[in-house]
Amino acid sequence: MRILLSIILISVLSNACDNSQTESNNTNEVKQLWDEMMVIHDEVMPKTSEIVRLQKQLREKEDTEAIVQELASAEEAMWNWMNGLKQYDKIEQMDKTEAIDYLKGSKAEIEKVSQQMMEAIEEGKAKLE
Repeated sequence: MRILLSIILISVLSNACDNSQTESNNTNEVKQLWDEMMVIHDEVMPKTSEIVRLQKQLREKEDTEAIVQELASAEEAMWNWMNGLKQYDKIEQMDKTEAIDYLKGSKAEIEKVSQQMMEAIEEGKAKLE
């Protein structure tokens, strides 16, 4: 009986250690996705000031209404993405699969926003030349 209890105890402890390792791996994967997404955000977010500057300069020129609107849409897309983003502590509370799906979707969204912003900036600069 003692041997059986020892085997059960060892099995339970071993399983608990495995679960702890799995949770750590899950947390690492979620954190890595969050970090990848935020790198994109951190690269493009400072460009909002450039967008505002370009809008101001373009408003002073004729035939620039379309590009001014495009710049405004790109800036708005960034703010909408940021306002819709769940904070990391909320994501950590999600089921692993749900958190990973959410972060992959959010990363794809910020990649689109980044592309939209960069294209609008390039068009704005070209219009000023």
